[in-house]
Amino acid sequence: MTDKYTANSLSEFKTVGDDFVTDYIFDSDNRFIVENLIKWLFNEEFVALDPDNPKKKKIGKMDKGVYIAGPCGTGKSLLLKILKEFSKRHPQKWKIGEKEVRPYWQTFHAAELVNKFRNGADLGYINTMPIIGIDDVGAEPRPTQYMGNKVDVIKEILEIRGDKDVYTLITSNCDLDEIDEIYGDRVASRLKALNYYELNGDDKRCQ
Repeated sequence: MTDKYTANSLSEFKTVGDDFVTDYIFDSDNRFIVENLIKWLFNEEFVALDPDNPKKKKIGKMDKGVYIAGPCGTGKSLLLKILKEFSKRHPQKWKIGEKEVRPYWQTFHAAELVNKFRNGADLGYINTMPIIGIDDVGAEPRPTQYMGNKVDVIKEILEIRGDKDVYTLITSNCDLDEIDEIYGDRVASRLKALNYYELNGDDKRCQ
């Protein structure tokens, strides 16, 4: 039976959040995102922000991943951690291409992927994973020398995954205009296709 978003969904999400931090707080900064990401997880109609005009909202796209932008310390990475744990409690089945998969994912820090590549790791599997989280995109070291050539690891991953029938969940301190400046319009155009959110507010690490 498919789970549905109810009034209890938020309280359960908070309970999961309390396992990560003491007294996880819903406020005007994160409530909109949490409500709609739960609906996205449950394959229900949801809304996201218009990446070209974030003051406007639009119907979200169930067949696309998520991009969460915002300043340091507002809880972007924590939000994805809680959503992943929440998804374990509500097993769903998504169809990605010809495959049915569970919406459960591994999250990598962008700098971690760059360091793996520098140390000789083959990151080809990253491009084909059905669902993946990439944290702190835009803050990683770049580009990287490989066999005498400069390789922009995260840019290549985002381009390749953007052309595949896969889900990518991203957090970043950069909005999409800044992403365009960092990686160019090919990446920015692919990331604009994701469900875009902005998580603003105070630095919760200092509270």
